[in-house]
Amino acid sequence: MAPTQTKNPKPNLTWIVVGALGVVAGAMLSQDVGMLAGSVVLLGLLGFLLERVRAGKQEPLDPSPAPPLATPAPASPPSLRPAASGFHSAVSAGQNHSQEESPLTETQLSLKAVTSSQFVARSLLQKQEEEDQKQLEALLGPVVEFMQAIAKPYSALAFLREGSGALKLNAHISRSEKLIPEALIREGEGLLGGLLYRTSPFITGDVTAFGRQPEYYREGERILGMIALPVFLGDVHKEGDLPEAMLVLDSQSRFKDDVVAAMRNFSEVTAALITAERSRSMLSRQQIVRQVLYNVQDRLARHLKADQILPILAEELHNLFDYKRLIFCTWNPTLKKGSIAHISGEHMGLEPGTTFDFSQGGLYARIFSQQRSELVVSMRERASEILYDQTLDDALPWRPMDVLAVPLVNDEHRTVAVLGVETEIHGVYQNDDLQLLSAIAGITSIALQKARMYAEMERLATMDGLTGIPNHRHFQGLLTQQIEMVNRYGGTLGFLLFDIDHFKNFNDTYGHAVGDLVLKEVARCVTRASRGTDIVARYGGEEFVVVLPKTDVETARLSAERIRVAIEAMAIPHDGQTLRVTVSIGVSVYPDQAKTKQELIDNADKAMYYSKKTGRNRVSVFDARAEELAQEKETGKH
Repeated sequence: MAPTQTKNPKPNLTWIVVGALGVVAGAMLSQDVGMLAGSVVLLGLLGFLLERVRAGKQEPLDPSPAPPLATPAPASPPSLRPAASGFHSAVSAGQNHSQEESPLTETQLSLKAVTSSQFVARSLLQKQEEEDQKQLEALLGPVVEFMQAIAKPYSALAFLREGSGALKLNAHISRSEKLIPEALIREGEGLLGGLLYRTSPFITGDVTAFGRQPEYYREGERILGMIALPVFLGDVHKEGDLPEAMLVLDSQSRFKDDVVAAMRNFSEVTAALITAERSRSMLSRQQIVRQVLYNVQDRLARHLKADQILPILAEELHNLFDYKRLIFCTWNPTLKKGSIAHISGEHMGLEPGTTFDFSQGGLYARIFSQQRSELVVSMRERASEILYDQTLDDALPWRPMDVLAVPLVNDEHRTVAVLGVETEIHGVYQNDDLQLLSAIAGITSIALQKARMYAEMERLATMDGLTGIPNHRHFQGLLTQQIEMVNRYGGTLGFLLFDIDHFKNFNDTYGHAVGDLVLKEVARCVTRASRGTDIVARYGGEEFVVVLPKTDVETARLSAERIRVAIEAMAIPHDGQTLRVTVSIGVSVYPDQAKTKQELIDNADKAMYYSKKTGRNRVSVFDARAEELAQEKETGKH
């Protein structure tokens, strides 16, 4: 990647001021005129780079050495140009990242509803991370070149932080053929790994005195001078903090003091450059995250049922977080245990409906009770940490490495669920991910509250308020659907209509409260006596209906008889006595005994009337006798 600069650059206040500061610093650090001039140019050019980062748009820069250098470096042979270091290479000739290729164009950021959040998550966030990395590489490439020009080392290297515990070689210029292009600085490994968390520069002569080889060389290089400068962001850092970058110079002779002094200033300017770049990338990421949240909210808001919301949530989160298993758990008040309401990814021994003991204080129980989000790392290595409960944890074949878990809280500030994403990759989640998941949990909580309100409104609109079974209006729609199924696929549909015998006298004797109790008990009894596919509904008053899919005349009659017997045997305790009721049932079947929905209902009504007139507490199937009796009723003979 070639060094870059702003097209048609013009002097500006930023780098002029930095250059002036360079003059003062150089004068204080060295009386050598050449080094003073080098420091001025060095800091001025790095200030110029800072301004380029702020400007945002970059163009290729002629890689020839800058003329103002007091001691210009000779043109470097190809082997001395900054070499590529894998994905993090700082120099890769011929690449030009124009504004049109940026993932943050106005067109992409205005996609909103017409763009799926999968595209936003996978494309914009991923491309933004790649772009951020390339921007840092574009900074460190010139940094290495300036280090080479000023100090003329054997190798000039820039390592960049990768993940939570390592620095990776990002750019380098070296005369050595033993350099490892993909070198990593890890804690406790190699020479620099033993110095990874120190905040002060490391300056030494012969490195063999430390008994460790520099980790970026294969065996055999003799290094008699080294400067390692940690680069931290911000003014506050302490021993134990991992630096954002590390600048390294080595030589086959000891470095002079003036070079050491100049490189100290150099690391401070590099820190300013990286800070500016990190700030820019953070703003860009925040903009994309807002877009992601908008799309998640938009998708969830278009669905008003909980069984639709949770799969959509799992799909969205899979595009944002690298998880192996997603858990959505709630509290089961009947069992007084936690319960897994939804699971996505690899189940690994868990299923929806699996319960676990909250009293053992596992992670999900803790989140539920404390309403506090948590990022748990290395859980697999912490045997004492309970995830669900001890019994369930021991039975599961897989234990996650890292977990993000957040509560879903309703308007009454009560936890209604806990959302967790579990991975087997260590260090893949950061605190920013926890904040993003918490924000999505808030959106999900609102969506679920709306879904519950919608479900309640739907229940009130379709269910009978007293008995809890479908009301007359809802029954009419369900019966229409069943008749359409018969018309399309064939078969028969049974239909029962019945009412409670002498219910008016019963109601007058014991009062309306007891009458309501009888209606509720009858509805409960009929539901228990019916098949799972049957539809029990309140027709009105003391009348009930049962729709029997895929049922012929004889099977409908047997079903009606089973219901009649169950109601007759039902005992209703009240005020120290046992109340009993009976019902009269009429049976009709579509299309054998009726050609329309209304005719089906009317024929069952005629059969029920026949049951009442012939003794009550009985079942009658519609036939000629029921039709004749109904005709006599209409003419006034009964």
